[in-house]
Amino acid sequence: MAFEVALEWDSAELSYLVKRLVIDADGAVSTADLHKVSLPTLIRLAASGDPEVMTEEGDWERFELVLASLDLTEFQSEIAAAGPTDDVLKWVGRIYAWGRIMGGNPNQLVVSTLGLPKRTATRWIARARQIGHLD
Repeated sequence: MAFEVALEWDSAELSYLVKRLVIDADGAVSTADLHKVSLPTLIRLAASGDPEVMTEEGDWERFELVLASLDLTEFQSEIAAAGPTDDVLKWVGRIYAWGRIMGGNPNQLVVSTLGLPKRTATRWIARARQIGHLD
């Protein structure tokens, strides 16, 4: 079976929500087949492929393309200069939530994506949680 998933950031829930999940199989997919796969595992497997996320502008984009579209060196420089602004903390929340979906270390994803020292990332994650950008 192959999976395709579309995720949308829900600012009220502070997480990515599954908006579309497509299962492509050679034959029929039975209810018994679906019961064999846990939903969190299914979502993680589908999301690890090439998921779509809804941008702030309401457009569907591949999450990897959203990150790839950023000049990370410039973005990291802007973040270092700006500090933990509201916009930066929104990114912290989204990147952390993405790391949680993928089942990896979300703190480390924030560190590596934003180019922050581990202690700074930990403080910013706590602040993002405190002001409502992360649950």
